[in-house]
Amino acid sequence: MYSAFDRHSQVCTVREILKEVEKPEATVIVLPDAESMIPLVSEIGSSAGDFNVSLGYPLRRSSLYSLFEFIIQAQNTRRNGEYYVKDYLIAISQPLVKNLRILADYSATRVLVHKIEEALLGMERTAISGSLFIKLEDIEQDAILFEVAAKTLKHMDIIVSPGELQDIVKKLHRYLFAAWEKITNFHNFAISLGNLLDILLKKSFIKNYGLNLKIAERIYSLKDKFQNASFSREEFPKEDLFKIFENILENEIIAFSGSPLKGLQVLGMLETRALNFENVIVIDANESILPKLHKQGSLIPYEVVLNLGLDREKNEEEIQRYNFTRLISAAKNVHIVYEENSKKEKSRFVERIIWEAQKKERKLDAAININRVSFSLNLRQDRKEIKKTEEMLTFLKNRVYSASSINTYLQCPLQFYYKYVLGFKEKEEFQDEPEGADIGTFLHRLLEETFKKFIGKKPKIDAEFRLYFFEKFNQKFEDTFGRKMGSRSFLLKDVMRRRLEQFLKSENERDIQKILYLEKKLSGEVEFSEDKFKFTYIIDRVDKLEDGSTLILDYKSGSEMLKPQKINKLEWMEFNRESIKDNIRSFQLPLYYYFENKKYEGVSLNAALYSLRNFKLAYLHQGKDDIRESMNIWMKALEFILHEIIASDKPFVADDEKGRICTYCPFFYLCR
Repeated sequence: MYSAFDRHSQVCTVREILKEVEKPEATVIVLPDAESMIPLVSEIGSSAGDFNVSLGYPLRRSSLYSLFEFIIQAQNTRRNGEYYVKDYLIAISQPLVKNLRILADYSATRVLVHKIEEALLGMERTAISGSLFIKLEDIEQDAILFEVAAKTLKHMDIIVSPGELQDIVKKLHRYLFAAWEKITNFHNFAISLGNLLDILLKKSFIKNYGLNLKIAERIYSLKDKFQNASFSREEFPKEDLFKIFENILENEIIAFSGSPLKGLQVLGMLETRALNFENVIVIDANESILPKLHKQGSLIPYEVVLNLGLDREKNEEEIQRYNFTRLISAAKNVHIVYEENSKKEKSRFVERIIWEAQKKERKLDAAININRVSFSLNLRQDRKEIKKTEEMLTFLKNRVYSASSINTYLQCPLQFYYKYVLGFKEKEEFQDEPEGADIGTFLHRLLEETFKKFIGKKPKIDAEFRLYFFEKFNQKFEDTFGRKMGSRSFLLKDVMRRRLEQFLKSENERDIQKILYLEKKLSGEVEFSEDKFKFTYIIDRVDKLEDGSTLILDYKSGSEMLKPQKINKLEWMEFNRESIKDNIRSFQLPLYYYFENKKYEGVSLNAALYSLRNFKLAYLHQGKDDIRESMNIWMKALEFILHEIIASDKPFVADDEKGRICTYCPFFYLCR
């Protein structure tokens, strides 16, 4: 017997046992539960030679079943003729759907589906962007969407007209959504089911996989049963039709057909009846799996059932016990493998074997050989390193940097490599609720649009401006969040409005002579003794104050306000990346100061982070600080980091010092 901690350990144990088996053709692996089949077959497939799987495959594990699940979910969340965008996208993006060869090239459907996704996520600005619920007609009539998709396909040398793409969308909508909207009986349900299966068989890659064809064949037979049933035209609620269909599919098993005369046999417990093998390996010998009893509710009281001798559960257990005992009694070598942990215990059949041995030897510590399986597991990952090639070094020396890219390198060089060298981006996903970055972008755009009337003059926050400001706020909020969140947006809107009222009050109290510019994209070069590097930067706002000084402002909508440490701490800073990360923390304000100081030479200049949460300013330096001494340290640190980035002997290495950064890193799995 083998006691394993989890299912993976069981499978590894079976693989080790098979290495010692001399006659694979005289060996059987018994699986009381079909769920164990997939990991087992994939694990032994390359090491066991020929093997025959006679155990059935659960239909619910197939891609066809998942497609029906997505279609049903889209119908269940449909409201007032509109589809919930998240469920709509899941259904239309299912691999069998988005690879349909409706036109000559299947890429047309694939590109079109991705463009619909990008439009709904707001990555492509069209009439349907930012919606939480969407009508099929709105998508079908979005001319900009089809023009963008046609243009993308043209770059791939696939010439398709917007009209043809519109026809593809209408077909997808008809088979996946519209056909299921008004079904009231099993006859209509069967027609919709048959039409969907027809187009999948004719236009998708489903026929390339034998198992999928067997599954489609089984669903076709269900469709015929529904259509020919005596109650097929009886009306049922749509939800009940879906539930009955799902329940039938959940319990369906697709049988494999193989040769029992050669190779290793993989069988279920019932399939071993009247068969003998020299070597028997029973996997998943755990309680609730062996025996696997199906409890069925009965209107007859249990005491009456017992008196009538109709205890089906007890009879079923006895049958499984007999099959198990007969199988292992006829074998020369028997290996029983089970999980043993805090959630699972060994089968009662295994306990019976141990108990019989204890009775025979008249002692509790009977000589039952139970091997405790253990496999070494190293959870600590080696730090991944990417060595720099000549092409990479040339790219790094000539690229245009930004404060954000330098800050990314400070946090993790490998993240910098994925983001700025390879140019990887995190895939956009549909979000019900706006994230912090979405709110920050919204506030930046609102403040730029409303305050640009004060460029070159003193801001006048009077009743007229407040009316104008909040009219713009209401309009932009509705376009950005209102359509997506619906009635749930009122709380977010109220919170943002209150904070913006406090922001305007704060602005009215600040001594500003005039606003010089807003959201200005600029570029420049940072020159060192040996090299110079190109930079680009966007400054949120620059004010000229009443005392004649100039102030650079960077809006911050989040809670984190990173600015360099004070000069007394910087003086003791070591020049390595880790120390610079802890002390400089962010090069954003020092870089803004460096470039703007060239323009306003001789003018008192400062920079600050402007919190849109508490409306406090975190200044780069106080008046008593020696800004020239601080700038000297900041620029030396920047020079060190830039030279490390372009150094050929410094590979890009993962920095996992702070687990929180790794947790939220979009390249977490690439790193490992």
